[in-house]
Amino acid sequence: MDQKKLMAEIKDQEQPTLVHNLPEDTSKEIWEAANSKSIANSQKDIAWMTIHGCLPVRAFQHRRGLATSAECPREDCKGEEDIRHLLWSCPYARGVWKKMKGLIFRLTGQTNLTYENILHGTNLKCNYGKEETAWRVINCVKESLWASRNIGIYHHNPIEEKECIKLCFDKMTTYYYVDINKYGKTWAKGNWQTKSWSEYI
Repeated sequence: MDQKKLMAEIKDQEQPTLVHNLPEDTSKEIWEAANSKSIANSQKDIAWMTIHGCLPVRAFQHRRGLATSAECPREDCKGEEDIRHLLWSCPYARGVWKKMKGLIFRLTGQTNLTYENILHGTNLKCNYGKEETAWRVINCVKESLWASRNIGIYHHNPIEEKECIKLCFDKMTTYYYVDINKYGKTWAKGNWQTKSWSEYI
């Protein structure tokens, strides 16, 4: 399935007011997070598709006759690959989040991340002014989980959890340099603490 074509079709449709029958104010907060100018366009695309429930994971493809099985493609995992499984409940995803939760806490003070937190960016409980950083890191993790999954499938080259985390760090580095240009090197160093990242691999 062509992901770009899928995104174009979605964005041509009228944006729904409510998300999963949630209250209007909560839905508005979710859409604002998904469209945040602080995250990369590729991460916005993933946010859009997860809200619409159309990220082309195996379960989505299998229901449409585009995959022979809904089974997770990760090695040693037999679960059904829906969006929640990919981003949160797969043993691979849990292993990545176990490491990254520690770094997210160090950078932002955010504790007790839930699936709803990482899916929608709502109810983040960070230190003052750190919500944007937390949402950026969360989206780097989600994009890296999706990318590592696709590399494993299409290049027949399974990526270990630590390599997925390194991929996440690469994406976070882009934000670090964006913040250097915007706020200065001293602020960016304090916000991102890049020298500490290797402790979480």
